[in-house]
Amino acid sequence: MQINSNAQQNNAVYGTTKSMTAKAPISAYQAEVVAVKPLPSVIDSITLSAEAMALSKQPPATSKEVEILPSSPTLLNEREKVDNYLEYRKAKAQQQQVSTMQTYVKTTQSIYEQA
Repeated sequence: MQINSNAQQNNAVYGTTKSMTAKAPISAYQAEVVAVKPLPSVIDSITLSAEAMALSKQPPATSKEVEILPSSPTLLNEREKVDNYLEYRKAKAQQQQVSTMQTYVKTTQSIYEQA
């Protein structure tokens, strides 16, 4: 009896009125045990096309049949492309120079006319 009365007094101090014989609630750390059902067996299937079937029946290619590509590609007409690009850049720079000179002339004329 002494133990129960002390427990009830301790509960009263902490603001609880449950008796010690009541079931403790499930805490967040306790988990319910659930029976695990086995997963159904899964069978994967693949459908191959007629072309894939034909290719799979062919023997693998030998090293003589395989074309080895060069490590760096060769550019056709390299020099001609470079020359064309240089001509384009020169022409663009000359048009820009002409445009700059025309803007300069217009600006200076307007300054002299105002004076």
